Amino acid sequence: MDSQNKYLTDLSDFLRHEIHQEHIKFGYYQSRGRVAVIAQNTALLNALKQDPDQSPDSQTLFLVMSWLMGKPRQPASRTTHSLLSSISPDIFSGSTIHPNHNLFVDTFDSPYQWQEGETRAAEQLADALLPSGQWHRHYDIVVLSSKATEQQVSLIQHWMLLTGGSVLIYQEEETSSAIKKLLDTIIPPHDRHIRPSSTQIASNQPTQTGIAVYSQKKTEPQANRQPTHIMTLPHLQNLTSPLPHQQIDTVWIYDAKIIIPKAGKYTFALDTSRIEQDIQLEIGTQKIAVTKGEQTPTLTFNHLKEGERCAMRITTTTDGRPPEFRLGWAPPNTDTLALIPQDAFVHEPILQNSAPTKKAPRYRDEMPLADVMQMAPSIHGVQQVISLPSTAINQLALTDERLREIEYFSVTLKKGSQQQILKLDDIALASHASWQTLAKDIEHKINQRLAPLAAPITVDYRDHTLTLKGNGLTFTQFQLKKSQQIPYVEILKNVTTVQVPQSVTHSIHFTLEQLNSLTHITLSLTGKHGRQINLIRRAFKSANVQFASPEEFAGYLQRVLRHYSQDTSLQVVWDDKDERLKVIDHVNRALKALSFGYQEQKHPLIIAENTTELPNHLTVEAITGKLPQHANISHYQQLEGAKSGSIRLNSHTGEWFYLPNRRSPFTGHDQFDFVAMFKDGRRSAPLSIQIQTEKAPILSRPGIRTFSVPDPIYNPPAARNYAVPEDMQVHGITLTQTHQQHPDSPYLSLIAHRWALVKVDITSRTAANAPDIVAIVSDQQGNELGRVRLMGPRQLPQQLADMPVAPSVSHKIADQLSYSAPLKGAWIKPDIRIRLIADNQPITLPYTDSDGYFSPKVTEVPPLTARVANHHLYQTGEGLYAYSPLSWGKEAVAKLPVSQLTLHSSPSHTLAPVLSGYIHRDCSPPCRARLPTS
Repeated sequence: MDSQNKYLTDLSDFLRHEIHQEHIKFGYYQSRGRVAVIAQNTALLNALKQDPDQSPDSQTLFLVMSWLMGKPRQPASRTTHSLLSSISPDIFSGSTIHPNHNLFVDTFDSPYQWQEGETRAAEQLADALLPSGQWHRHYDIVVLSSKATEQQVSLIQHWMLLTGGSVLIYQEEETSSAIKKLLDTIIPPHDRHIRPSSTQIASNQPTQTGIAVYSQKKTEPQANRQPTHIMTLPHLQNLTSPLPHQQIDTVWIYDAKIIIPKAGKYTFALDTSRIEQDIQLEIGTQKIAVTKGEQTPTLTFNHLKEGERCAMRITTTTDGRPPEFRLGWAPPNTDTLALIPQDAFVHEPILQNSAPTKKAPRYRDEMPLADVMQMAPSIHGVQQVISLPSTAINQLALTDERLREIEYFSVTLKKGSQQQILKLDDIALASHASWQTLAKDIEHKINQRLAPLAAPITVDYRDHTLTLKGNGLTFTQFQLKKSQQIPYVEILKNVTTVQVPQSVTHSIHFTLEQLNSLTHITLSLTGKHGRQINLIRRAFKSANVQFASPEEFAGYLQRVLRHYSQDTSLQVVWDDKDERLKVIDHVNRALKALSFGYQEQKHPLIIAENTTELPNHLTVEAITGKLPQHANISHYQQLEGAKSGSIRLNSHTGEWFYLPNRRSPFTGHDQFDFVAMFKDGRRSAPLSIQIQTEKAPILSRPGIRTFSVPDPIYNPPAARNYAVPEDMQVHGITLTQTHQQHPDSPYLSLIAHRWALVKVDITSRTAANAPDIVAIVSDQQGNELGRVRLMGPRQLPQQLADMPVAPSVSHKIADQLSYSAPLKGAWIKPDIRIRLIADNQPITLPYTDSDGYFSPKVTEVPPLTARVANHHLYQTGEGLYAYSPLSWGKEAVAKLPVSQLTLHSSPSHTLAPVLSGYIHRDCSPPCRARLPTS
């Protein structure tokens, strides 16, 4: 089997396994759209955070996304594909997706929830799916929750039929009836008789108590491996295992679901003290791999729901002996680990023979697996663009002048795809005469703190570059800094004072990082017998003095204060429980001032960022990247060199290094090309890399929609022909467009060409029959523009209800006692005259003339144009909308004093402008070098 076939076979087997575990399902919708369902309690969706060239899980999900789009793709290519998500950005966010997946996710962070009948939430999805010409972003995939409403699903079904688009369903604990109907349409009818539907959620399937344990022979080829059910364990509370001993090297798989008894934060811990080989723990969407000898691995979930079932899988390999480990948790509101009880474990029904000696049967392909595998990437031609902040390349040089300035360094490390394991901030460095000795000093200081966590790293200086290397480690950022004098910065924090008979305690909340940044103190105490302390902005340490614990800081500050004040009655302690620094005065003096500050700032000289998280090394001064990977590639060759720099290429791994020339200036743009050589002798199309210091302007066509306030459909009441009663009393007339005002109000100003509501309040003590009330609108010359009969109760009310201040149900009831009608927008013009008559008799009030006419102020307002640029800052790969992209204009034009609103709304783009902290005028700007990859 050649490498390409093996590559496809491995991916196919992995997909089959995920389907077997009900982690993912596929299907077609009426031969047009494609549908995939991914369970929430699997680590598969979490694989989007990993590089598809480095992780099999991520590579599989890359294929799934390509299948949904219906087109083959290449990781790390220049072409980006857009997804539209209706689920919370806390669950599915484009900013957490690895950039090599080439995905951009538009989502909503809106106060309007998807509920039946809520039109504003529906408009969010509908606006973005408008055809080109109305909304200028094409979405290949829409992401829905399994709790999607009937309105959502109906809209997406219509969209799939029109465009052939695809849907990714995020399977939560609940499934709405609309989603169930959609999933029923994508399952071939004959499959329903063979086995339960693959789209049925796991929580709806019958479960059995305990943990299902499977084994498979390690020596078998991957394609032939089939897990065999060995035994069902009741719990994982004992290190000794009752599992039977196997004769050969064996892969052990523990599968179960953990039932959460109480909502809140949970930490799961695996006792691996007796594990001889590597072990992998997966719970929900998190996964951690542990090597022999490492500390107890833990996984933390900030909020799990009561009754939620978290999928658990533990995988390890032994020489045949059953593995020995235990699993515990720390439930909400406790920091104490306890073994997970027996009643918390359930597992899916065993889908194979329970006899361990029998080979597990193969399961059916209930998915278009062959279609998915056709999406395996191949190398054709790739174009990549790397953008750096302006002037960054010319300032990357590690010169002797820079060497003399360096006083501190900071570094952040991750292990594999896990969270960061080490973060060092502002570690002081001694003065060095060469870059080689500085590199070894940095290496020594990092390894001192890294020793309990991982193998040592190396830091080398060669060919004017500084290279950090660590096996299995990812250097996400590295900084070299110097200290700089700045104007005094006083940190004003709340001081809590507690007095007891023998002493008074003043305390302030701090973190250790904040404490280490402090260099000055202000302390003023007054008391009897002249025992006063008055320290104003007194320096008590230099910026390069750093403490390992708050207790060390407190002890140091106490010694300094006693020295400056010559007073041993002062005591400084650290309260670890409340994280507060406490100054205790045993003489009970009054506090006039207590604050801290600093007059020195650590100023970055060079910032190297590994934005795509290439593992194992980070090169400072070079720009690095990696070419696309493929199983059929033998090696890479350089095709064309760079104009303003030199190129180093690792022909086997595809990693390249661009070093700008030290003497000739960088002109703002550079390009170099590679070619991939296949094992059969063929050559790929050129792989072009472009380096530029300025990003091109964003070219974005906005969606445009014009909104106005149309006249309402009004059916006037039939004529009643009642006379005006003698006791009829008119209380007032109001006009309303955006606000209700009386005609004599100085704030009344109607908008021309926009309909207005006229309302009159009338009462009768005898509740007499109401006469016909008509509003007549005339122009300045007396020509009648129109008339309308007002609607109201058949009998005049005896009294008016009090109007509440805020809108309420009682307010609406009060309005029902009035008589009102809409005046058409065509009637509302400057200098109009309005007259109300009751049974052909004019209604007169102090603000009308004797014939009942009044002239409200009418203003000609030009149409309003609003231009909205949706920008999302520092969250690469994600667009965020607070409301619907276009339809919010309908609500806006109803509330604004305009007759027409034209909205230009552009699709969201991610921006990352350079941020410069406070720098004194004598400081030169820092060099901030981005080190992206392909």
